[in-house]
Amino acid sequence: MLTKTLAIFLLMTSPLWGQLTVDTRTAIQVSGLDDAEKIGEAIFVASDTTVVKLPVMLVTATTEAANITFEVSDKERNPISFNQITEDTIVLSQKGKLWVRIVAIDFEKNLYSTKLIQVEINSPDEPSPPDPIPPNGPFDSLAKRVAKVSSSMTELERKEISLVLSSAVEKMNKYNFRTLEQVRDYVEKNWSDSESSKKLKDLLISDSKDRLLSWQQAKDYYLEIVKGLK
Repeated sequence: MLTKTLAIFLLMTSPLWGQLTVDTRTAIQVSGLDDAEKIGEAIFVASDTTVVKLPVMLVTATTEAANITFEVSDKERNPISFNQITEDTIVLSQKGKLWVRIVAIDFEKNLYSTKLIQVEINSPDEPSPPDPIPPNGPFDSLAKRVAKVSSSMTELERKEISLVLSSAVEKMNKYNFRTLEQVRDYVEKNWSDSESSKKLKDLLISDSKDRLLSWQQAKDYYLEIVKGLK
């Protein structure tokens, strides 16, 4: 009788397993639409808006449990940052193979479940990797220094700033800007306000304050920054 009672007690107090399903799907994350205007079913942005498209993976957990946690790591088991957009869904933008651990737990419902899945994010249309940055490049190896400072930035942040600078150079080539002050105002207006982006901005402010650049030199300077962000 004691054995039977103990078995019933353990059954009642043990957490219930198998209460978790995980769905993954690829998507494209779009940024730069903050000032978009919707007219009817169409969306419009200004002609000089920089729109960034980034391949991502959405991971969604479905469970009756009240609490869901996510952990993401690479093949060396180093933690990978991610963006949790809802209680049950995260967005991954880091390329390559990643391992996602999901834990669902609910003490009131006596539920506990965990899953470890592998996902991989690829960019099939991505161009070939650029040549290594030379150690002694223009502007006192500016690209090399930019690459070092920007290593803490996310891929999306680097792409956004690269597009802003490339767009500035293109507008300079077309003489949409007439002065370097106009160019600087455009770049500063569209610069990311994240903490890691501010570190890069501080580097460039310090580096450029004593430089007297011509129109062509300014274009070359911006392109060296873009080279360091790749």
